[in-house]
Amino acid sequence: SFKPAPAVYRRAARNLGMEPSEIIMVSANSFDVMGARTCGFRGAYVNRYDLPFEDTHKQYEPDVTVKNFVELADALL
Repeated sequence: SFKPAPAVYRRAARNLGMEPSEIIMVSANSFDVMGARTCGFRGAYVNRYDLPFEDTHKQYEPDVTVKNFVELADALL
């Protein structure tokens, strides 16, 4: 099973013993963030190249968008 198949995210949550809403998926790929968001995960998009998030999927936008991991650390604190 491959991302963004919902089973991948559900299994990760189950293996961690957590609810999906307690987990944040961090990715530099908007496709991965959308997959996680559809399963109830929070999402962080590391947008290193200043690419737009796909407008057709506004309901699955990331909770936070940053340019690098330093910004991500600041956003999560």
